[in-house]
Amino acid sequence: MDAPALPPPPAIEVRTETLTTGRLADRLPARDGADLVLLYTAEERGSLDTCGCAVRPRGSAARAVGYRKRIQRRDPDVPTLLLDVGGWLDDAMYPDGTLQEHVPARNTFMVQGLAQGGWDVLGVGWRDAPYLAGTDLPEPAVSANLNGPGLATHHILTAGGLTVAVTAVTSAGPTWKHVAGWDVADPVAALTLLVPTLAADVVVVLAFDTDDATRQIVRQIPGVDVVIEADDFTERAEVLGDADTIWVRAHTQGMRLGELRLHLSDGRVTSGVDRQIDLDHVIPADRGLWHLKEAQKRAVAARSD
Repeated sequence: MDAPALPPPPAIEVRTETLTTGRLADRLPARDGADLVLLYTAEERGSLDTCGCAVRPRGSAARAVGYRKRIQRRDPDVPTLLLDVGGWLDDAMYPDGTLQEHVPARNTFMVQGLAQGGWDVLGVGWRDAPYLAGTDLPEPAVSANLNGPGLATHHILTAGGLTVAVTAVTSAGPTWKHVAGWDVADPVAALTLLVPTLAADVVVVLAFDTDDATRQIVRQIPGVDVVIEADDFTERAEVLGDADTIWVRAHTQGMRLGELRLHLSDGRVTSGVDRQIDLDHVIPADRGLWHLKEAQKRAVAARSD
């Protein structure tokens, strides 16, 4: 007699919190016993600065790092990773395919800032490729389906007692921004091959501008625990997913920091809290990155004159 089929695992319970106002103390998370925290940003487009909005400007790498330091100082035993989904570089180009004059200065500071701020993994999207081609790639830059010289498919990190594998995928983007020597494979096909090879407790996919492919990744590829998507999202989105995968979305321009707090049991993510925190003046800024941001502004202005 065949053994009875096992019941499907229960759906992952995910709560959401959106913190747009209030004191810093009101925006810090509860001590909830999380086993792993994923902080995530996206689509800074080469800027270490805020969004530049006339009212309550938000964002900046300095504030994202300042928030990370604050929660790590309070709960040093909770492993915390800082990830960027993609679009972190400026891809401003002329119609002939050449980068605009300010781009090298802007992106040089951006790469320096992400390294100085301690981003653990950078997903490479199609917007990042025009500048990265022909340069030394930042070591934590990854993509499973964007194939370029020296670009890793994934990155393995040890976080507390957990092994975390982080990879990324991107759409192809417009053809006029394609870079010679950099090929874009189908994201679902690339992950179908890669994910089974990842020996990790938690597998995270950073999905840049992948549109309908994102749903296929969540529904069709076993072994993916978290998908973090970026596609110029400006509103708080419902946390999506199924019994095996949590699917969250990053706010554009890095204006709102994502904080996904995960609980695991028996090697499986069982629940989470997806918090999104406005990075306004209430959030303490890392002093070193704030000074670097000012230096970036001066360098870009000099190249634009």
